[in-house]
Amino acid sequence: TQSTWGDDIEWYSYSAGLAAAKKQSKPIMMVLHKSWCGACKNLKPQIANSQEIKQLAKSFVMINAEDEEAPHSDKAFQPDGGYIPRIMFLTPDGELRKEVKSGNPEYGYYYENAAQVVSSMELVANGRPAPSTAPPAAH
Repeated sequence: TQSTWGDDIEWYSYSAGLAAAKKQSKPIMMVLHKSWCGACKNLKPQIANSQEIKQLAKSFVMINAEDEEAPHSDKAFQPDGGYIPRIMFLTPDGELRKEVKSGNPEYGYYYENAAQVVSSMELVANGRPAPSTAPPAAH
């Protein structure tokens, strides 16, 4: 169930979360996971037990989608594959912010620990653009 990802976090389904984000003008953090997935089970308690994530979650609409729940099959949320878990950040209008990633070179939306999640959450919450991977322009 969604509650095991943190009882103190208000989790939404995809459709309810989209509506709430629009209404509240808040960015979205979306967790896509499967009940049988080992990596998901490892990440779950880290998110659930993180005080930082709990605080930061107040600035977001938090969407939790398990197994076949929407939007698992939506190709828009598989820019680099359908692996799980994926944590993605969306605008209040539900657009994927492709540039907000975990730092994993192969699986950009795969977060291994709470610290990685916190750093992306802080980035989005503070309204800063994600650091570009492009080399600095020559002057």
